[in-house]
Amino acid sequence: MRGIFLLMIGIALACCKPEGKNQFLQEKNVQLASPRINASNKIIDSSATLKAELAMDGVALFYTFDGREPKAENAALYSGPISVLAPGTYKFKAFHPEWKPSETVAINFVKKGLSVDSVIWNGLLNQQYTGRGSRTLVNHRKASNNYMDKEWLGFDAATGMTCIFDGQTNISSIDIGYLNHPGAWIFPPGSIQIYTSEDGLVFRPMNKYELPQPSGISDAAQQNFSIPLNKNVKGVKLEFENLKQIPDWHEGAGQNGWMFMDEIIFNK
Repeated sequence: MRGIFLLMIGIALACCKPEGKNQFLQEKNVQLASPRINASNKIIDSSATLKAELAMDGVALFYTFDGREPKAENAALYSGPISVLAPGTYKFKAFHPEWKPSETVAINFVKKGLSVDSVIWNGLLNQQYTGRGSRTLVNHRKASNNYMDKEWLGFDAATGMTCIFDGQTNISSIDIGYLNHPGAWIFPPGSIQIYTSEDGLVFRPMNKYELPQPSGISDAAQQNFSIPLNKNVKGVKLEFENLKQIPDWHEGAGQNGWMFMDEIIFNK
């Protein structure tokens, strides 16, 4: 009986212990959610508007616009929408005195390229992922990381497109956007072959590029492959080959991979 009495006293004393310190320690081990960022466009013509948000009392959002990791001591405090006037990478992170900082989220802005007069596809677009039609990849709009976004075109087989310009123009380089999301069976293109034409009629082969492939599952990420050109052209033809065999480490090993293409930017 005496033992039961002592046990009940012990429980009562434990319940009376102050919890403030323990609760604070628990909070310091919990990480803040990442801020949500939204941009009116990620391709800069004159300007774009960038907004960040995390609805929680006491949270401060800090950001950098030069690619550095944001820290409270080296970053700018976000106080409202930002007018983005030049290409660059903005990184945001949330801070709170009683919580662990959030993961960093980044958004990349690129300069608007040359406008394309007409686009000719080698065959029909895949009927599942037709985006916004034949001009999706040259409409000066970037996609999100979600492959269901209408700014993506999806392919499960090789494809090609011919871009014709209004007149002969000098192109310094071509930036080709694509999605890397192995968990959804979406891989970078296996290869890209480029052809150029001075009159828009006769195309001559240039270089063929093999793209690096992932070695494991990772989060969905927009990536870019830049092709130097420095040539006066009237037309450019691009042929994309999807990954013909998904690697052994993947559950879809041996099958065709999907490729999802984003905006193609022809730089002056």
